[in-house]
Amino acid sequence: MYDTEGTVILDVGKTLLKVDPSLAQWQNAGHLYIKARSWIDTNTLRVAWYGPTDGPVTCFTFEYALSVTGSATRLSSRITNPTEREFCNENPE
Repeated sequence: MYDTEGTVILDVGKTLLKVDPSLAQWQNAGHLYIKARSWIDTNTLRVAWYGPTDGPVTCFTFEYALSVTGSATRLSSRITNPTEREFCNENPE
């Protein structure tokens, strides 16, 4: 997150790891994406931490409400295996 002057005020990935250390198991397990989804209010951003692991493939998606002050609350989590019809959701909505 940046302020209006372009200065980094919050490193989202590092902040989520600090708030939820259980995410560390997914950090280097394969492909990791962090996506800002939308503003919940003027100080809280909805963020997705997601990706697939390397083989055997496991899909993971964790969503958080992340405050500009650095606090976060997990909103949801999903850990699944890909199927023949659907691989891991590369861009969770």
